[in-house]
Amino acid sequence: MRSLLLMFTCLMLMVGCGGRPLPAGGGDAGVDPGKDGQAAADHGTTPGPDGGPSPNGRVEVTTPDRAYKTDEQPQGTATNNSVLTVWARGCAIFDRQWRARASDPWQDRGPVMACGWEGNARRLGPGDSIGQVTGFHLPGLWRVVLPYGLGCKKDRPMAPQHCASIQRAYSAQITVTVGKGTCQAINNKYRAALDQAKKCNPHIFLAQCLQKVQSDLACGCPLFVQDRKKLDLLAKQYSDYACHKVLPPCGIKCSPPQPATCAKDGKCRPK
Repeated sequence: MRSLLLMFTCLMLMVGCGGRPLPAGGGDAGVDPGKDGQAAADHGTTPGPDGGPSPNGRVEVTTPDRAYKTDEQPQGTATNNSVLTVWARGCAIFDRQWRARASDPWQDRGPVMACGWEGNARRLGPGDSIGQVTGFHLPGLWRVVLPYGLGCKKDRPMAPQHCASIQRAYSAQITVTVGKGTCQAINNKYRAALDQAKKCNPHIFLAQCLQKVQSDLACGCPLFVQDRKKLDLLAKQYSDYACHKVLPPCGIKCSPPQPATCAKDGKCRPK
């Protein structure tokens, strides 16, 4: 009877206290626990404002504005608002994601810069920030991505084999439109490719120099070349980017193109 009474008393104490289990502790040797001495743990994610994952306000990725041109390179900033130490990559801090429209899935576009070696991870203690220039070469919707590690080993790259876990933080969605410099760059490539397109072989007796193209995408007149394939690709890119709105046509009046022949110097020239 006395044993039953003791068991009943213990059960009532457990229910009445409303106790909860303590979080699991522990850590790996060589892992930096952070300034507060707390072992690093998975931060978890919740839906962000655009429907993508965003860490619960603990690691924040920002850019100065929410709209840019394709030829701009804004500064991305990552801030550790948590009580834990997190780790960023040693060289290219940020990745990027792109989609053409809001209904499309995000596509990984990688970092802006190419690194021969990533380097050791960069330590971000509570309240620390880190920044790096980023950029967006296509019109559409973008966001800046920070891969960051938790429980990472010192003096090692920020990688799964050296960290307890790898998380990602995302910036707000950024709208990118075509910049004037981007359209000018496409047109410059077109003009450079035009010289190659005129190359022909004066030692053969087949008809050559029969393909009609524009001499310039922004302000040109028609002429004949030998091979227009590369020119067509650049002209399509110019059209897809709606560069005619960024660099309005100059309105020149063109005469009908003269037929061309393959001259002795191996170039298509008017007859």
